[in-house]
Formats: sequence, structure tokens, C-alpha cells
Amino acid sequence: MALNRTALRLAIIETLAPHQLHAEGGNWPTLAEGRVVDTALDRIFDGWDGTRRCYVAIYVDGAERRARGGDQDDLALDSQDSCTLGIELAMPVVTTDQDGNPLAYAPQSDADAEAMLDLLEAQIHERIEWARMDGLLPYVLIGISKTGSEPQRDPDLGVRVTARRVEYDCAIRQQATLPVGQTGLARLPSPLREVAERLPAHSAGLDTCLRLVAAMAEPAAFTKLETFRIAASLARDAGSAAPPASANGEGGDLQALVTLP
Repeated sequence: MALNRTALRLAIIETLAPHQLHAEGGNWPTLAEGRVVDTALDRIFDGWDGTRRCYVAIYVDGAERRARGGDQDDLALDSQDSCTLGIELAMPVVTTDQDGNPLAYAPQSDADAEAMLDLLEAQIHERIEWARMDGLLPYVLIGISKTGSEPQRDPDLGVRVTARRVEYDCAIRQQATLPVGQTGLARLPSPLREVAERLPAHSAGLDTCLRLVAAMAEPAAFTKLETFRIAASLARDAGSAAPPASANGEGGDLQALVTLP
């Protein structure tokens, strides 16, 4: 149930920072513009010019699967996958370490920073709601049961800093089994395959999917089950006649040959 979480992350990133805008320009849907990344923020701080900007990082945490109804098998096909989508917002200050590498930290917050982060959070909520109806999210997201926002504080000084974490408790589509005998993106299991097929060419998300395809080993192929025979003996009193024998020599009151489509 891991690659459905990858599908959720990639769908969210394309929702918040569409790849088309990186190439063609236009009005970005959030204050973070193209500064929305998968998991790690540090690699986008090169060339920081001192301007105060918003940054966003996307994570998926706390995944689990629960069996539905009376089914006690959490690997059953109708089990429910859930996870916590974490979106971290920040307005950092970037300096450099002794080797010249960028080093970012969130300074103490102020009224302007809080207002900007409030606006960014509202824009993110709006974009996710839109993408649930007309975007990539329907291919992976079933529903959102809870939303929360937690401001960050300096662990030593206790002061509020220009960073916060927004969380969504999500129900997501269960990952299908790995396809056999497929090539290209068709090797990816659903729902990642549906998301990958709709990601723009040359986007970071599609590059991630292509690297996954290249790294995947061919799954084991199992002989397809075509038919099976069943026989059942019904309960009878002591001294009753034995069940009749079938034409193929199997005992039992009932016999059947089941052919699978």
C-alpha cells in the first residue's frame, strides 16, 4: 500500500504548482508559486536573493489499512487505506554555512508573516477542493475526514516562527497488484498509473514515475487457474447409504466443475 501514497503526493504537487506554469508562466494558484517540492525543501534555496517568499513541502505520514465490515483480512481487495497528508508552509531566511551551502531557518513570526501564511493556507485549501472535482485527485483520493493546522515554535525560545504544518486525514484508493507483462507507465499499479499517465511531460512528478518504472523488477507470473472441481458430502444418520459415486470416481452427494472466466 505504498505507491498509492506516492500517487497522492505527486497529485498534490501538480495541483499546487502546475508544471505548465514553470515552462510557460502565468498566474500561480498560491503565494508559493513554483516553490512546492516533494518532501525536501533544502534543494530549492540556491540563489536566494534575500526576498521574503513562501515555500511548501509535501509529505505523507501515518499510513494504515483497515479491514471493512466483518472481514478480518486487511489485505482483502475491499480494505480501506488511509494516511495523513502533511503540507509544511514556511517563510524562511536563507544563509550559508562555512562551505557556502544554503542554510535555511524560520525566524520569529510577525503580523505580516502570519497574514501571508494564512493566505497561503487558504489558497492551498481552495486548490485541493478544486482538484477533487476537476484535477488529478479523484484518481487517488476518496475523501478527507479531518483537517488541522499547527503553527511551529522555536524549541529553545518558545517563540512562534514563520512556519506551520497543515494536515489532512485522507482515505485513498487501495494500491492494485503489480501488473505483469507490461511496459512503460503501464507497469505501475493503480492508482499511481492513472496519476502518472496524466502528469505533464518533463515534469518532476513524471520523472519520478519513470525512475520507479526503471527500478521495478518484473513481478512473478503465476499460472492462471482455469477450472477446479468441488465435491460435498451431506450429513446422514448412522446406517444410511453411502453417497453416490460420481462418474469420475469422486464421492459426495454433490459434485461440480467450476470454470473460471
